[in-house]
Amino acid sequence: MYSIVSILCLLVISDFSLGDGQNRYLSCSQLNSFCMESGSSVGGLEPSPSHFQQGCRQGKAGAKGDKGDTGPTGPSVEIDYDGLERRLLNKVKEMIINCRVVYNDSCFVLVGARGNKYSKQDLERKCERIGGKLANIYNEEHRVKVSQYIRSLLGVYAEVALGMTYNPQENTFRLTSGEIVHIQFNWHPTYPLKDQIHQNGMLSVQPDAGSASQGFYNFKPNPRSFGLCEYRI
Repeated sequence: MYSIVSILCLLVISDFSLGDGQNRYLSCSQLNSFCMESGSSVGGLEPSPSHFQQGCRQGKAGAKGDKGDTGPTGPSVEIDYDGLERRLLNKVKEMIINCRVVYNDSCFVLVGARGNKYSKQDLERKCERIGGKLANIYNEEHRVKVSQYIRSLLGVYAEVALGMTYNPQENTFRLTSGEIVHIQFNWHPTYPLKDQIHQNGMLSVQPDAGSASQGFYNFKPNPRSFGLCEYRI
């Protein structure tokens, strides 16, 4: 004769009365634990997890829970689409016209020769022959790009004449177009000079990109071996 406990342990029991008089449903794992602790068996067969798992079929899914609160809004990201398009267009132009530096729809080219000294007027004429003029440097990003180009060509220290000028008293730059602008440059150490005679915009480039002894500087109009030309494309 099977004991009542043994019979219960081999059936799928859904309702069980707890000591506090409240009815609740027993899970398969709870029933398994209860029977194992009781040491019950039917016909010499010890209850095992497999017996209870056979009766534990997945029921229907319950009702969908309430939707949680909306999380905090993440930080906004502004994408400079105009800047991306401009950089892409410049890169395409570099490939089409084989120009090493394209910036603001202009190509920048180094002219001059080692061992020679050219006045600013001489360098300006060299630029005119290729349809351009002595160049402006428009910002620090542009200065770095031009310096990389010059460094790759020469591999030695170079001082390069520009077309733009600097006003030491006002701390402003005059572009070749006549426009007056404020630009934050990485200056060569000990510059800018404050004497009004030193208004010519110049660029110094070391072969070592990490050297501190390079950057933008202002000087009087002395002859230089190289000039940077800018022409529209």
